[in-house]
Amino acid sequence: MDHHQGPVAQQGNVQLDPFCPLFGGLAELERGDDRAAVEWLSRAVELSPRRPMARALLAAAYALKGDAEAARREVGELKKLAPDVTSGSIVNYVPGGPDSMGPRLARGL
Repeated sequence: MDHHQGPVAQQGNVQLDPFCPLFGGLAELERGDDRAAVEWLSRAVELSPRRPMARALLAAAYALKGDAEAARREVGELKKLAPDVTSGSIVNYVPGGPDSMGPRLARGL
């Protein structure tokens, strides 16, 4: 799979499980390809707009990409879903906890 094609190109006629783009976005965050992470995570939010993890990771990806306005917008949407969440606690949404990618995501937020 060419990760630069993004989630829409990979979809074809197959219905994607909402977790597929979420994990694709996580993989791209780990690789450091923030642009591709935003593509995958945007798709994850589109498929499951009420999933806090997808919103949290999309906010972090936007921040790491340098798009502070989009990151703030996603944090605002996240706070509607999970009012008690803070920027610092977003890293807790990452599978594996803050030790897996916490420092990188925290820098983004």
